[in-house]
Amino acid sequence: MPAKNENLYVVLVKADILTFSVLPPYVLSSQAAPVPSPLTLIGALMYPIKRFEDNAISEGMTIQDLVKEAYERWGVRYASFWVPPYTETTTLERDLGLTYQRPQRARWITEENIVKCLDYISKRNSGVEVEDIDIACKSLYDEALQNMWGVSSRSMTFFATPSYLLYITDNKNVSRYTWLITRIGRKEDIAIIYDVEMYELQKMIINTYDKCKTQFYIPARLMKGRPENTASWVLNNVINGNLIKEEFIIPIPIYGDKIQYHPDLDKAIIINLPINGSNECVAIPKEVIL
Repeated sequence: MPAKNENLYVVLVKADILTFSVLPPYVLSSQAAPVPSPLTLIGALMYPIKRFEDNAISEGMTIQDLVKEAYERWGVRYASFWVPPYTETTTLERDLGLTYQRPQRARWITEENIVKCLDYISKRNSGVEVEDIDIACKSLYDEALQNMWGVSSRSMTFFATPSYLLYITDNKNVSRYTWLITRIGRKEDIAIIYDVEMYELQKMIINTYDKCKTQFYIPARLMKGRPENTASWVLNNVINGNLIKEEFIIPIPIYGDKIQYHPDLDKAIIINLPINGSNECVAIPKEVIL
């Protein structure tokens, strides 16, 4: 486990995210957060690490185990996202409703039934008429399998410009793997990495009581009051390997302005990052460095 008070680094990744769409678990159609959560950013980083370092990706790995490994093995303590101008839309997509079946339908979907009825299922899916009707297989197909696919709405974000991913870590090697990030969110949401920079965290910390400006989203508890022209979303945050849900403040794209806020210096440290020719005043939870 990383020791306290050791050297920490800010890894800043410039990324072009073509589309972004993540729905809450077990929900076919819902309004989703327009930006990737810190948990999503850590998942995006751990995918190439597991693929190229361990040469294995386990679909059975729990989220808790993933963030724990990111912290204990790779020293990833925190992640944040610089929100570019964006627009939201809703699309219609085909959904696999396997996990949303009614109990009476779900009882049909067993390995034994699928293997038994594989020939019948293949013919029905191919549009071939089945002369010798197996009543049990017909019931399986009609009552469960053909209802597994449907059409539902999905909220989607389109970012107008590249963004920045921010990672705080005690492991310099993490910066190498950020170049290998290929998606953020679902596998269709492609990310293109343009540049990676690394800074010593201690040199970036500033002491300020003035109003700060940033396009990074911020945990609401790290600021005093609610800034204007912002939206509030509950996101999955990760701090030192601990997964928590908390309220984040993000800029509203229609205004195109940075978040102007007063940081709560009892709960936050402020780091000053150069981005796009200006400085970003980013609030980080104090427990990340303590």
